[in-house]
Amino acid sequence: MVMLLDMQKVDLWHVFLQRWKHPVNKDGAPLERNEWSKDQLKENAPNRKAMATLISLISREEKSKIQHLTCAKQMWDTLEKYYEGTNRVKEKKLQLLLGEYEGFKCLPDEDVSLMITRFLGIVTSLDSLGKSYKLRKINDKILRSIEEAHDLSTFRTDELIGKLLLHEIFYFKSIQKKKSKENNVSFKT
Repeated sequence: MVMLLDMQKVDLWHVFLQRWKHPVNKDGAPLERNEWSKDQLKENAPNRKAMATLISLISREEKSKIQHLTCAKQMWDTLEKYYEGTNRVKEKKLQLLLGEYEGFKCLPDEDVSLMITRFLGIVTSLDSLGKSYKLRKINDKILRSIEEAHDLSTFRTDELIGKLLLHEIFYFKSIQKKKSKENNVSFKT
């Protein structure tokens, strides 16, 4: 999103970071738009452009949550709270996911590829909340989970390799889907 906003020939991302101040009269009451000076209209231009860009990128349902707002920062903050929650909610989500990560085990009768997909979902969610793990730690956790779930002394090497290769195919397909969705978003503008 940041890259998309910065590509608009105006640094729009900073507009989402700083609250635009509505022009007021001498008494502090908000001015109607037709009462604004040319300078006030010019100052509002990046805010309006940021708002229009954001609205053009989101779904109809999301628009209904923010279209009544008059500031790009308010719109961004509202969507951010809606999707990510408050800091307290984020912290609780992080704690739950950390518990899932630490206690992760293969479920009874769970296929290796499903187990890995479930585990990577947890890792991705943790990463979106600011907790990331090095690839080695992720791989070690996966291998330990496989070892705990399956007696590797009776697990044939070709079975293990086949299951890992199958998962790799699903994993790369999911990455391709994400990239194509990101490309579709950038084409909409």
